[in-house]
Formats: sequence, C-alpha cells, structure tokens
Amino acid sequence: GEVQREVDNTDEAIRAYRKAIAANPRYGKPYKYLGVQLLATKKYNDALSILLTASGIISNDPGIYLTLGRVYEEIKKYKMAVRAYGQARRLAARNSRTYKDAVKALSHAKRQR
Repeated sequence: GEVQREVDNTDEAIRAYRKAIAANPRYGKPYKYLGVQLLATKKYNDALSILLTASGIISNDPGIYLTLGRVYEEIKKYKMAVRAYGQARRLAARNSRTYKDAVKALSHAKRQR
C-alpha cells in the first residue's frame, strides 16, 4: 500500500490496504493509511468509519486523530473536529510536526464552529 501511495496510485493503494486489513484485522496501520487515502478521494463517510476503527486499535497514534479531524471538518462536524484535533495534540510530542499541525488545525476548527 505504501509503495502505491508513494507513486500516487490511489486505487491500487486502497486495494492493498483493504487486503492487508483482511489478512490481519487487528493491525491498525493499514486502517490509518486507508483512511488517509479515502479522505484524499473525498470518500468522507468511508474514511470516518475506517479511522474510527483505527483509533480503537491504535488509540495512541496522534496521526489518526489529526486525519479524523480533517474528515470531521470536511463533513462540517466542527465540534467533533475540535475533539479529534485536541486528542491529536494531547498524544503528539511537543514540538513535533504532528503537534504543530494539531494546534494549527484545532485553532482553525474552533473558528468554524
């Protein structure tokens, strides 16, 4: 999946992530990356479902919550976006790129409410 994502073959990446999930449904990273791809293709409800599953498997990954926040913003659920970005900020190491992205996104989402 990651190779296809790198060469920008979204459909192939989505198939690869779905295959990885079928092979090991308890491994969270394919869910995370599938959610990113679904967001990129504007399949917001599918992305939301997959990312919520990912958050249940690897709840300590701030990137999942950052992506969840973006999905919530796209579907105009700004309160949920604020919650997701807040969780990303709490989980991310201070001064990391994810932390900075979460702070910026959280500020933006709060203005949208």
